Amino acid sequence: MAAKSATLTESSSLLLDIIRLSAALLVVIAHLSRPEFSVVLTNNLQFLGDLAVPVFFVLSGFVIRFVTVSREHTLRVYLIDRASRIYSVALPAMALTLAVAALCFLVNRPYFDQEIAPLSNHAALRVTLNLTFLSQIWGFNTVQFADSPFWSLSYECLFYVAYGFIFYLRSTRRILALIAWAVVAGPQVLFLFPLWLLGCALYDGYQAIRRKPSAGILRTITLLYVGAAVTLGALGHTELILAPVHLDRAMAALPNPLLLVHENSIRATTLAVANGTLAAAAMFLLLLLSDLVSLARNHPCARRFRRIANGTFTIYLMHYPLMMLARSVNLLRANAPILDTVSVSGIVLMLIAIAGPVDTFKSKLRSTLGKARLSRRALASRPVPTTR
Repeated sequence: MAAKSATLTESSSLLLDIIRLSAALLVVIAHLSRPEFSVVLTNNLQFLGDLAVPVFFVLSGFVIRFVTVSREHTLRVYLIDRASRIYSVALPAMALTLAVAALCFLVNRPYFDQEIAPLSNHAALRVTLNLTFLSQIWGFNTVQFADSPFWSLSYECLFYVAYGFIFYLRSTRRILALIAWAVVAGPQVLFLFPLWLLGCALYDGYQAIRRKPSAGILRTITLLYVGAAVTLGALGHTELILAPVHLDRAMAALPNPLLLVHENSIRATTLAVANGTLAAAAMFLLLLLSDLVSLARNHPCARRFRRIANGTFTIYLMHYPLMMLARSVNLLRANAPILDTVSVSGIVLMLIAIAGPVDTFKSKLRSTLGKARLSRRALASRPVPTTR
């Protein structure tokens, strides 16, 4: 498919960086209240993670749509790009997780036995299913050792494959490929795929309306609503402020169709759909508002923040095992807010710092995968020796 004209302003790009980094930090905070850490005792913060992960799915659909419509690609190039991006973080994260499990076994055997050992049986199978991103198909929830966030990659990568089939294949090949994909993926992945596609629709809708008069109308309505909500909230009337929360709860309370076919819905929930849908609506309005802010291309502030936001993927996928290691050596503990803040901040900063080497690894992986394909093509083109 020919590339289309598609751009993002510096301000809209900065907004997306702010959203993705904020979502990763929300996941980190949410995990502090989990039993394996028990750092935050007064409140269960898991709701922050329940909000952040659907945001990542919507953002992923938005970004992939932007990439595929703005560059000349083939399905092979697209899959190589996605594989190099995912494995550049997934492989180090898996190695880190295995190393952390071994260290926890050595330094704090009771903690290992309680928190990691139950997720370490059939180790080879767990590693295989997670690195092939099949750990969540058909209701399975094969968590790998000490890295709970790894589960979302199985959904994410299957979404990548399905979108690649939709975007690059045609007619019968597309239909057959999608049927095969659905058979492998199972109903849970199918249930959340429209949420990821909502990110694609968000990109298309934003590009279609951003320069039209209707964009100005939506901006005005949004600003009036926010102004009225804040003003009334200050006077003690919270109806407008809480309206999105009530809408989210109403959507989350809808029956989950997966339960009708007796399928496990541990990840594929109506709460995820509700959170992602409202997040997509908010992102759409924020993107329109961001166009009111004029920033020069490669503005120094945006460039500096982008360097920080480039650590989003490493923060999301690697913080969990490092926090388990910190907990096992007593660098995370209840009723020690200063120690906990220093430990978690150190982990986050370290993961931001390694984003550069991870990007280098990604480039090398992309080059290696591309060369492997070229080598096979060159080998196939050699004349076949004949005997006389």
